[in-house]
Amino acid sequence: MYCSQKKLVPWLRQIFRTSAIVEEFYEPWSYVVHTQFEDIFCAMNKLKLVEFNLPVDLAVKQFNHIKDAF
Repeated sequence: MYCSQKKLVPWLRQIFRTSAIVEEFYEPWSYVVHTQFEDIFCAMNKLKLVEFNLPVDLAVKQFNHIKDAF
């Protein structure tokens, strides 16, 4: 199964705009806290022009059983 939904930027934007996540994982002085990564998103939006065909299970294919991931 392959996925080509072009959702990387919206997905990351949602993560970096979620204050609970940012407060938990980033220092107050960090780049992410100060910029919310917006300048990087502008650059990453250019990737929408490139067609990627990555398997949906790419991140977990090395696990034989889902319980191995935890």
